[in-house]
Amino acid sequence: MAKRYRFRKVYFVCRDNSIFSDTRFVNCFRSEAHAREQAIVQQRNALENSQMLWEKDKAIPKFKAHGFYLVHESLIDELLKGFTEEK
Repeated sequence: MAKRYRFRKVYFVCRDNSIFSDTRFVNCFRSEAHAREQAIVQQRNALENSQMLWEKDKAIPKFKAHGFYLVHESLIDELLKGFTEEK
């Protein structure tokens, strides 16, 4: 590995411990504090919206901020090169 790679820690607001949900996009935050604030806001909105009569039986989703490391996909390709077969 001659090339140097950067590992960046980012934070996602996860719904029920899952990054991806029904939406096609997710928000990524550099600051853990900001991600936690957004998780609190989303949790508050979920609690307010759960008061609808037709949603009384549904479980209220839990929102939490989780940290992940992002790396460039070429690093993964380079690491897995020895374990994959070219056809």
